[in-house]
Amino acid sequence: MKRFVLIITICLISIKLINAQADTVARLTTIASGTVDFYFNSENKINNGFELTNFTRFRVYFVATDNLGNPTAAAWRLLVRSNTAQIDGDAGNTLDLRTVQIFADSGGNGTDQGWVSLAGTDVLLVDAGVNPANTIDVTISYRCGMDATYPIAGQTPDHYYVDLIFTLELIP
Repeated sequence: MKRFVLIITICLISIKLINAQADTVARLTTIASGTVDFYFNSENKINNGFELTNFTRFRVYFVATDNLGNPTAAAWRLLVRSNTAQIDGDAGNTLDLRTVQIFADSGGNGTDQGWVSLAGTDVLLVDAGVNPANTIDVTISYRCGMDATYPIAGQTPDHYYVDLIFTLELIP
C-alpha cells in the first residue's frame, strides 16, 4: 500500500502594522495544535483526501485607541501563506500547494472567507471589520487531497512537509 504523510507546521505567527493607531495592542496566540499531520494510511484517504475539522485554535487580542484612550475605528485581518512555492517531500518529490485547503471560523466575529487554497502569497482567512471584539478565538480546519483538481491519488508516496505563516494584519 502506498503511504503518504503530509506534515504542516505553523512556524511563524507575525503581526503586520499598516499605519497603526496611536495605541494599538495586538496579539495572535496559538492555543491548540501548532502542528498538523495528515496520514494517508488507507485507500479511501488516498483516493478521497480527508479533513481535520477545528484542528488549530488561535486567540486574537486587539485593542486600538487614540492618544486619549478613546477607541478608534481600526480593524484586523487574518492571513495565511506557505513559506515555500510547493509542498516538498523528503525524497525530492513535490505537491502543489493547492492540495491543501484551509478554513477559518471566527465564531461570527468577522467575515470568514470559506475554504481557501494554500498559496505562496498571503490569502485572506478572516476580516474582523471595524471595531472588533477585544478577544476573538479563531478555529482553523484543514483539507488535503479533497479537491479533484489536486488529488493525492497518483502522486509519488513520500513524507511531505510545508510550513504555514499566519499573519495578523492591522488596518487603521
